[in-house]
Amino acid sequence: MTGSNLSEGFLRQVLSVGAAEQEELRYPLLTTQEVLIGRESGCQIYLDYATHNMVSRRHVAIRPLSTASGYSRWEICDLNSSNGTYVNGQRLQGCRELQPNDRIRLGKRGPEFVFERARSHYAPLFPSLPAPVNTSVGRSSRAPSSAPQNQRISLTRLFPIVSTGLTKMAFLVPGAITIIFFVLLFFNTGRPAWFELLLVTYLALGALYFVYRLWGKPKP
Repeated sequence: MTGSNLSEGFLRQVLSVGAAEQEELRYPLLTTQEVLIGRESGCQIYLDYATHNMVSRRHVAIRPLSTASGYSRWEICDLNSSNGTYVNGQRLQGCRELQPNDRIRLGKRGPEFVFERARSHYAPLFPSLPAPVNTSVGRSSRAPSSAPQNQRISLTRLFPIVSTGLTKMAFLVPGAITIIFFVLLFFNTGRPAWFELLLVTYLALGALYFVYRLWGKPKP
């Protein structure tokens, strides 16, 4: 089964030193049955004993692997050969799957092959991903309008000082009110009616603030 046509998967025999004038040999692999390599006349890849006496009669088998991914794969199995099979310099024990550019040698100094495949039949590096599922079915595709929120006038917009965090100081507002009342009381010292009204108002507001702070505290 010697041939020079590029197939989906094939073995390319590496020429020995001094054999540059020989035609490079390519052996196509089958996807339906195994390919035997050896000195036996029934092997699909036959190697002559006179040239390759280190090769066993049935040295190695290349077997197709079942796959559902859409591309063919093969494994190499040593058939208990006398001198062993080496893949990329490592002695083969049993079987292993072939990868592109794997170098196969029958015996330590025997004939060498390179496993290759047509580029269009390489395994896909990135399997196709499922289409994204639309999770917005039944939901409105329009973003909620922010116009009503933009039209609102907040206290922080009217008085930017409120947004500075000063409101967290509980003594700020009562202290400011106390200063204002003391100033008013000072200016109304000669007016008993106004003086008493301001004093009563200040005390009432102080009582209300005290009650508010008392009821606003969390209970133990």
